[in-house]
Amino acid sequence: MDKDINSLITSTIECIKSTIDSNTIIGTPINVDNATIIPITKVSIGFVTGGGEIGSKYNKPALPFAGASTSGFNLTPVGFISIVNNVIQYQSIIEESVDKKLIELIINSVNKIVGESNEK
Repeated sequence: MDKDINSLITSTIECIKSTIDSNTIIGTPINVDNATIIPITKVSIGFVTGGGEIGSKYNKPALPFAGASTSGFNLTPVGFISIVNNVIQYQSIIEESVDKKLIELIINSVNKIVGESNEK
């Protein structure tokens, strides 16, 4: 049974990996004139896998295995990053959140690094 459950879980995780990739979270950049817009999406994933042997514990031959797996996805657009004239900004489309603060911290750090390298 352990081999069957492990196989079922591995198969489920591989299917999830092939469905969701980094382009789902940080979207494909959209270029318009001198501006670039990059959509940002929050992805929530849940999955359940289970199984067991069918029959009585008194059966001498190997018991047949039954298993099932399911998953669910939730994609929520949260904002976008805009790059205009080498200035990076994050525009949120939801309420103030920890995600926004973290992204703004990263963007401010990148702007400082870019600004310092341009000054040299």
